[in-house]
This record gives sequence, C-alpha cells and structure tokens, in this order.
Amino acid sequence: MSALTQKDLLLNLLKTEHHVPVWKLIAPKPQGLGIAQYGARIYELRHEGYDIQNHTDDNGYTYFTLENRKNIVEQLQYEHRNDPGQVGLDL
Repeated sequence: MSALTQKDLLLNLLKTEHHVPVWKLIAPKPQGLGIAQYGARIYELRHEGYDIQNHTDDNGYTYFTLENRKNIVEQLQYEHRNDPGQVGLDL
C-alpha cells in the first residue's frame, strides 16, 4: 500500500468539508496537511478537471471549495460499495 500524496490528501479534504481554509492546508500536522506549496496542488487538481473555487470572506480569510461536491461524493460512495478495500476516502 502506498502513502497518499499531498494532492490526494487535499482532494480528500475538499471532498469531505464544505470549505477548506488556507490555514488548514499549510498548518503542520496534525492540525493541518502541512502543504507549503498548496497552490501547485490546487493547480494540478484543476488541471485534472476538478472545479475548485477560491473565496475570501469578510475578514479577509481565503478558503477553497470543491464545486459539484455532491456528485463527487455520490460517485465515491458508489465506488466504495463496489470495492470497499480501496485506499482513499473513508465513507
């Protein structure tokens, strides 16, 4: 079994949380993912076709959302039912 990449960890977080603040990406583990170059991982995921949007709230904090999240979660649930031994998101 191979370890999850930073891109995998980021995608799993985006799939499971409504919005992901930047601090959660750059904070060291266990509070965050510890991804210093999170922008590169976001770019890679966008290039793969994931619709990741960035937002800034009224306090100036930036966060990311994965659009069409419901469709992605439903697909993961389907895949998990058909192959419960797969590595990745626990549902």
